[in-house]
Amino acid sequence: MNRKHIVTPGAKHYPRDLVRTLGFRGPKCLHCRGNLDLLNGQAIGFSGSRKASLKGLEVATAYATRFAKQGWTVTSGYANGVDLAAHQATLAAGGTTLVVLPHGIDQFRVRPELRDVWDWDRAVVVSQFEPTASFKPYRAIQRNALIAGLSQAVLVFEAGYLGGTLNTGLTTLSLGIPLFAPLYPELPATARGNQLLIARGARSLEWGTRSVAKQVDWVEEVVVQKLTA
Repeated sequence: MNRKHIVTPGAKHYPRDLVRTLGFRGPKCLHCRGNLDLLNGQAIGFSGSRKASLKGLEVATAYATRFAKQGWTVTSGYANGVDLAAHQATLAAGGTTLVVLPHGIDQFRVRPELRDVWDWDRAVVVSQFEPTASFKPYRAIQRNALIAGLSQAVLVFEAGYLGGTLNTGLTTLSLGIPLFAPLYPELPATARGNQLLIARGARSLEWGTRSVAKQVDWVEEVVVQKLTA
């Protein structure tokens, strides 16, 4: 299950969401390891600060756990902070996760924090770069666009006024993909990007006003309305 695959447009496993959202701008080649069936499942993207607050990690974990239990594949970028918390919570809940790399797939290693929950049947790792490509900041930005394109909706956590999380949110909006920004009283002052994204069209998720289950149900309703419009 964990051997390497190359997936190209027109192939059975090439993500339909990428074709729908990115069209000819989509990657011409995806290097993958893991369960390829997850490339065409119901996916929710998670993007957030590498230096998220403890409250931010708690909120991201709660949402990832609930989405996993409702059958969504949680897609994220394998960075420290929110990304890693989302992958870990999803796998711990028995769910499926899609890892999008900012470097070549030959650089991939299962991180120590995930070893106890990692299951190649419930995970797929994807890179749009050459297998030996190293991390570069511009590749992280390109990775963010792929996270959005692979997802039917995206949640952003503690986006700054600049940076990768804000970029993911803006890209999501530009692609016409539903974007959600969780808000909570302990939101750090540095996380001004969430309010900026809401002003640009993101929907707010007000932590504590309704149960996580009901909020996830609402996200599902928005996605269904978008896909059937």
